[in-house]
Amino acid sequence: YASREGHLEVVKLLLESNAIIDNKNQKGETALKLAKENGKGNVEAFLKRVISKQKEKERKRVELQRIQEAESKEAEIKENLKTLTPEHRRLLIDHATRLKNSGESKGISNTVYKQVISAVVQVEELRN
Repeated sequence: YASREGHLEVVKLLLESNAIIDNKNQKGETALKLAKENGKGNVEAFLKRVISKQKEKERKRVELQRIQEAESKEAEIKENLKTLTPEHRRLLIDHATRLKNSGESKGISNTVYKQVISAVVQVEELRN
């Protein structure tokens, strides 16, 4: 109702009270759709800004989660590398090198190769 009638302050109050911005009414209409269809440009523009901010916040949350998972995996790999014997570390480097040079689509990139070598070197430094 607030969106359809252009009551911007009511819309703001509802959102501050944790109303879900993309909820649909019985006809399947969202607040944004109602504002747009009824020519309530101020409400429409406000809702678009809020939705955009929510999407950006979610994108950042997902990116942060991805980074945290990658850091956790890196720490796990480094911890596992500590348990490898020198022979196993040499085999790992040899295998990474072969994959890098294989030229096959399932080969590893230079970046991944450098990460493997770097991790092994770091483990060697930790052991010394």
